[in-house]
Amino acid sequence: MIILFLNNEEMQVVDKIMEAIDREFQMTVIPNMSALSFSDLTINSLQCKVFRNEIEIELTNLEFSALLYLAQQPGRVFTKEQIYQHLYPDELTGEINNIIYCLIRSLRKKLEPDPRHPKYIHMVRGVGYKFEPLSEE
Repeated sequence: MIILFLNNEEMQVVDKIMEAIDREFQMTVIPNMSALSFSDLTINSLQCKVFRNEIEIELTNLEFSALLYLAQQPGRVFTKEQIYQHLYPDELTGEINNIIYCLIRSLRKKLEPDPRHPKYIHMVRGVGYKFEPLSEE
């Protein structure tokens, strides 16, 4: 921890520097967890690997990033725009719905035991997607 004793002018300079840093760099705080585990699925964030029943599932960088983003807050519904903004922070496009739909479809094909009846990634009609693993019954 650094403690600085600054006068008003110096504090204004520091504030401007901090504002510039905030504008330039988007910071995301991620909990210090190396792996997320859900019944038969493990997501290792340090190695960027996903395992289902201890068998590795090959994902693209975008697929992995989307999965990790959703899985870090199970049950939370993310809009397509939020997912897109997380994956493409500096890009704007009118095709967000199609891009996210195709990404989730591809991710489900690789991740889900039965993509037509998803166990992990669920669509919330009119809103977006959530990661909420269903328990085996």
